[in-house]
Amino acid sequence: MNLDPKILLAGMAVSLISAFPFNATFYVFTRTVICLSFIYGTYELNKRNNSIWILLMMLAILFNPIFPIYFNEKLTWVIIDIFAAVVFLYTYQLISPSKKLFIINYFISRLILYGGFGFFAIVGIWVLIEESSRPPPDLPIFIIMGYGLTCIMTFIWNFIFFNAKSLKLDREILNEKINKL
Repeated sequence: MNLDPKILLAGMAVSLISAFPFNATFYVFTRTVICLSFIYGTYELNKRNNSIWILLMMLAILFNPIFPIYFNEKLTWVIIDIFAAVVFLYTYQLISPSKKLFIINYFISRLILYGGFGFFAIVGIWVLIEESSRPPPDLPIFIIMGYGLTCIMTFIWNFIFFNAKSLKLDREILNEKINKL
């Protein structure tokens, strides 16, 4: 079987699109595309003796359109869809590594970190302006938790895609990894 690994990017795009609200028939289509994309990723990773194929097979079973699995909350599916998109991107990087993808993942890491910090700062300022007469007492806790979540998400992204165990990626290590590709 000689298919294009961009099938995984298509699965990622459909997975992100399916996080939005649509009618039930659209989700049959998305389940089919995502399931088939995971099956392709499973095949490719199994062929390369990479044990991540087991995770992809479990996700293919979760997204199968023949015997669908239902959750009561849409939020559960949104979280699963976003997780599936990250798994697709990681699998694509394993199967077809490139400098462009490495640089894109670096900028996504920066976007998660600085975008998260900016988002929670703007929300905090907006709440303070709107509620200037009596700001909520738990606002500092909300902002600190938001910053903590941002740091955790950035750490996870850096660990998955760069094998880095910190928030800040060392430029020497990045240049070394880029030159290996």
